[in-house]
Amino acid sequence: NNFSKQVKVIEQDIMQQPAPVPMQLKFPADTLVLDVAAHFSSDVLNSELIPSVTHVRDAGFLQQGVTVVPSRVHLVVCLIESTAIAEMEEIRQAVEGCDITDFNKFSRDTRRIQLATLPHRKLCQPTRCHTVDLEKLARSPKGGC
Repeated sequence: NNFSKQVKVIEQDIMQQPAPVPMQLKFPADTLVLDVAAHFSSDVLNSELIPSVTHVRDAGFLQQGVTVVPSRVHLVVCLIESTAIAEMEEIRQAVEGCDITDFNKFSRDTRRIQLATLPHRKLCQPTRCHTVDLEKLARSPKGGC
């Protein structure tokens, strides 16, 4: 498609690239395309997505006014009820002779669950609760967020 002189793909983990702009690039990028498929999960805010953007910005890989694709990601939440998930997560036995089942109230699972494969019932409509503006983040001053 005749873009080989305009598009440069660096086939390695950008977090491993040192500053300043790597030798493969003759100038900072005017567009940053993010592979967000790996980050679409319940843990998008704890993934490498945000640190990757700040790293390339702080390392000088991006031109001022860079375009980011996608420019934003949204975190959407929905309260559900599911006996199947509750049974997967509850502590059901004593550990070393101590009953710790009360910790079920505070447990936090970080596993990915394919909700479509488990019986559940929505208790409300899905609601957007947070938006991360990746383009604004990439355009902010070095060290900013």
